[in-house]
Amino acid sequence: MGTSVSPWLEGLLAVVAGIADRSAAAPPMGDAGAFVDADPKEYAGDIWTTAAAAAAPAGGVKRADGLRRNRHLKRRLLACAEHFNRSYKKGLAYMQEIKLLPDPLEPKAVARFLKFAPQLDKEVVGEYLGDHKEFNIAALGEYADVFDFKGVSLDRALRSFLDGRYHKV
Repeated sequence: MGTSVSPWLEGLLAVVAGIADRSAAAPPMGDAGAFVDADPKEYAGDIWTTAAAAAAPAGGVKRADGLRRNRHLKRRLLACAEHFNRSYKKGLAYMQEIKLLPDPLEPKAVARFLKFAPQLDKEVVGEYLGDHKEFNIAALGEYADVFDFKGVSLDRALRSFLDGRYHKV
């Protein structure tokens, strides 16, 4: 005697497996997908705002496209974080090369990367922001502006801001 699975469950599992197969292999699509092209020709702009908008609730295909673009962007950001963690100079140059940061660098774009990119080494971020070069100081100022401390107590605001990143600042 074999195990019996209802036909509707088998059908549902087949649909889910098909969706998973197609979404894993599919390239980013849609009009807003320009910032995740494999070979971008120009600076992608504010990827953080674009990524948040893509994940906003929407229906069907549009939302799936946005989620797919965000997944692709996250993979690229993880690669950028690896480069940055090894050498922040080479990491920033790499991000300019793949057009995730503008050339010449802008303090606001660097600050947003440092705040939102996944898996950055906090010590390396602290070293970068603690450097006394004019650009790094400007990036530190922009980094501080990224935080929203309205209605937050001083101790929570400091914990949120410091978050282990400023042992050298």
